[in-house]
Amino acid sequence: MAKGQWSVNAFQNRIDDLIVYDFPTMKNLDKAQIKGIETTATTQIAGLKVQGNLTLQQPENRTGTLNGKQLSYRPKQLASVDVDKSVGKWTVGATVRGESKRYTNAANTDILAGYGTVDLRASYALNKDWTVGAKLANVLDKDYQTNKGYNQDGINGLITLKYAPH
Repeated sequence: MAKGQWSVNAFQNRIDDLIVYDFPTMKNLDKAQIKGIETTATTQIAGLKVQGNLTLQQPENRTGTLNGKQLSYRPKQLASVDVDKSVGKWTVGATVRGESKRYTNAANTDILAGYGTVDLRASYALNKDWTVGAKLANVLDKDYQTNKGYNQDGINGLITLKYAPH
C-alpha cells in the first residue's frame, strides 16, 4: 500500500413495504428509495495507516403526501476516520465517527441532532495466532441518540482476546 487504495461505490435501493418507526408508532411505507455514494480511502502517512469513509445518501419516502421526505432515523451523511500505528507487537489507534441529523417522524418535523464520537484502541500480538486488545469508546462522553428516547453509551470499554490461526 505504498500510495494507498480508494474506492467509490454508488447504490440505489428501491424498497416495497418498508416498515419504519415513526415516533411513537410503527408505519408501513408502500415505497421507499435509498440512493447514494460511499467512498473509502486508505493510505500510509508518516508511518500511520489512515482510512477514511464517507457516505452521502438520500433516504426518501416515495409514498403519497410524504413523497420526497427523508426516511425517519436515516442520516444523509456518515463519515469516519481511522488512524492506526503498529510498533513491534503493539498496534494503537483511534476512530473519529460522525453522522448528520435525522428525523424521528415521516413528516420530518422532529429532529435528532447529528453527533460525533471518538474511540481509542490498542492491541498486543501474543504470538502469530493470539491477540489481546482493549477499546475505550466514546472517550469524550458524547451524549447522543440514534433513536428518540434511547440514549447511547457514554464512555465504555471492551477487552478482547482474539484467536486467528494462520
